[in-house]
Amino acid sequence: MTDSRDAIKAGRDIDEMSDKITKLQSDIKEIVDEIDEKNVEIKKITEEMKEAATLRTQENEDFKRSKADDERAVEVVKSAKGVLESFYKENNLVLVQHAKRVPTVNAGEAPPPPPQTWDEPYGGKSQESGSIISILTLIVEDIQKDMSKAASEEEEAAKAFKQGKEEFEAQKTGLDSDIATLGGTKGSKEEDIQGTKTTRKTQKQELDNYMQKMADAEVGCDYIAINFGIRKKNRDVEIDGLSKAKAILEGGAFPDKSEALLQKIRHH
Repeated sequence: MTDSRDAIKAGRDIDEMSDKITKLQSDIKEIVDEIDEKNVEIKKITEEMKEAATLRTQENEDFKRSKADDERAVEVVKSAKGVLESFYKENNLVLVQHAKRVPTVNAGEAPPPPPQTWDEPYGGKSQESGSIISILTLIVEDIQKDMSKAASEEEEAAKAFKQGKEEFEAQKTGLDSDIATLGGTKGSKEEDIQGTKTTRKTQKQELDNYMQKMADAEVGCDYIAINFGIRKKNRDVEIDGLSKAKAILEGGAFPDKSEALLQKIRHH
């Protein structure tokens, strides 16, 4: 009975440890799945950041090329303007052309009559030269405005890219930290599984010992269980006979059976 009780307890302990191992294995699978999801997320944002970096590089190269082209254009236009100004100055030509302001047209109203081409009557080559120089001046100003706008846009784009990169790095750092934590938890659970398996193996050996001990005792126990009734009856008869023989030898009498016993004694 003691061995049976100990064997049952060992068996229950083994079942509990098996359930614990199953639960730990399930937890580890969930951790592995979560780590995989975070790695996929890291890969995704890494690819997005790589594409953004490629685009940013291309935009910067385009800006630099455009800036160089604009700078060359400004130099060319300024050079042409300088040549014209020097030419007319050297030839004592007066630049009288001035750009006329474009009138404002209100919605629903008739447009004003077209302005005269010049503030003053046509004055020959000098007025033409003034118009060309004014145009060249406007061209330089327009190019410089475009350059300033492009530089501002480039600066904003660089800031946006830097901010996005910092956010990506912070996000990646967070994900890496989560993965490291999950990896530590996974390792701890794996160690727990290994320790539980070792303990379960020891407990299984103890259970086997109990079962072997009971198996070894089973032959004797069965013999006693099967023959106990017969052996007890025979022993009772034997004890009864010995008790009566002793009584006869001591001169005792058994009224109910005395005659029969005397006959058996005489017979023997």
